[in-house]
Amino acid sequence: MSRTERDFIERLKEIVGDNATEFARKVGISQPLLFRYLTGDYAPGYDFFLILAKRGIDLNWLVAGQKTQEHEVRKAADKMALILTSLGPVEKQLLLATIPALADITEILAEPVKKGARRKS
Repeated sequence: MSRTERDFIERLKEIVGDNATEFARKVGISQPLLFRYLTGDYAPGYDFFLILAKRGIDLNWLVAGQKTQEHEVRKAADKMALILTSLGPVEKQLLLATIPALADITEILAEPVKKGARRKS
């Protein structure tokens, strides 16, 4: 097995997570087939990649290992969802109420500063 194949399998394992049975059910493939992908016995085909793409998986990262901004955003969103599930209703509401303000700050910080121009404070 080549290094490229081993790297692909490691990234696939990261996507599958701890519950391969649940992942197989969610994407509509048999558990034995998924395990064959995870061991490198079989290489996934077009249909499998199409399923993953429709589920929002960054195929560029999965296949080539190249992280895109979309991949990083999805990873951050997954972490946020995990945090939200651990919060009580009041904490969750407070956190969600801050998100629009965070988006505004991020947008302001991302604006390019024109040469000689000053940012509004």
